[in-house]
Amino acid sequence: MKNTRRTLLGGAGPDAPDELSDSSRRLWKAIVASKQARSPERLEALHEALRLRDRLAEIRAALVGAPLTVTSERSGLTRANPLLRLESETARDFARRWRELGLNEREGIDSRDDRRDRGWNERQ
Repeated sequence: MKNTRRTLLGGAGPDAPDELSDSSRRLWKAIVASKQARSPERLEALHEALRLRDRLAEIRAALVGAPLTVTSERSGLTRANPLLRLESETARDFARRWRELGLNEREGIDSRDDRRDRGWNERQ
């Protein structure tokens, strides 16, 4: 992860990793500025949690308008959309990482910034 070796005493701390979404980068900046994540270990954990947060948002965006079930062409059996399972697993992994950091779970999962960045309707 870039910038984790920067001096962690004073200053704003390391910059957010470039791969994160804009909303996750803002969240990174707020958490680091509040000194809730300053050690290299906590910064790595924060990076992983925010990466999972972004992945969860991508999965949820893919599920918008998608059918809840899919039918196999080969067997003709109907089953749950595989994205539903992936969403559940990713949400669980994110929540676990977030709790390990001792951060507010709802802020990380469902922030207004995230919905605005992804073009979601405020009523969703």
